[in-house]
Amino acid sequence: MEPGIDGRYIFDYAIAGGAAFDSIWTRKLGADFDLPLLTQYVQSPPSDASRSFFSVDRPNVEIVVVKPATVSAVRGEVSATPLDPPVSKTFIVRLQEFAGQSTSVRLKLPVAAKNASLVSLTEDKLLRQLGTGNEISVELRAFECATVKFDVQ
Repeated sequence: MEPGIDGRYIFDYAIAGGAAFDSIWTRKLGADFDLPLLTQYVQSPPSDASRSFFSVDRPNVEIVVVKPATVSAVRGEVSATPLDPPVSKTFIVRLQEFAGQSTSVRLKLPVAAKNASLVSLTEDKLLRQLGTGNEISVELRAFECATVKFDVQ
């Protein structure tokens, strides 16, 4: 039973033979199915055919979240002075290893980090310092989710 669905729930599946199971290919196939590539005509081509602000160097690790560490938007306040919240310079990147393989991954950042650390999933406890620069190395166990917190200049 699936909560909120009446009656029987029917599952669709396929069976394939041949090569060994590839968890990385399977994950990418599922992600493409959930969010297919959207194409759009542009007048002038981009300077790079493809570019990411954040990336990882291991195919079995994906970036799940990129967000500011604190919400800087001001809500529900009325004042005679302009509401210019401070710009957040601390960010969170959450990584997920999905293939069941322990790995060392390099997280590439768009700007150099003054400092980076591994923090708890709730982002309130420092677990380990990770270093500085445009590339941060993180050790992940099988199926582990890691939260990286970093400050920029």
